[in-house]
Amino acid sequence: VAHDEIDGVFIDGIVKAHARYLPVKNHGTAYLETANELRARLPAGKILIGNGLRALTTNPTSFLDHLDYLDGSYLEGWMGLDGTRLAPTLD
Repeated sequence: VAHDEIDGVFIDGIVKAHARYLPVKNHGTAYLETANELRARLPAGKILIGNGLRALTTNPTSFLDHLDYLDGSYLEGWMGLDGTRLAPTLD
């Protein structure tokens, strides 16, 4: 990110750190430590964005705590009126 033409970093699969179906469980705390270290090491003026929010989740906050270190997030997991996902994901 030291190059002027690179605006920042995009993190994909953020909430996968909390996924119940992964073989390694409960590594959300370690992920958060790594994400905060990345935030601290980014040069001034660089952005950190990711897909930290979910519309369709059992998490009561939709993972809003990820916005503490992100500059922004897109929201995925939208459902159509018929109950099907508008755009399927791997969740």
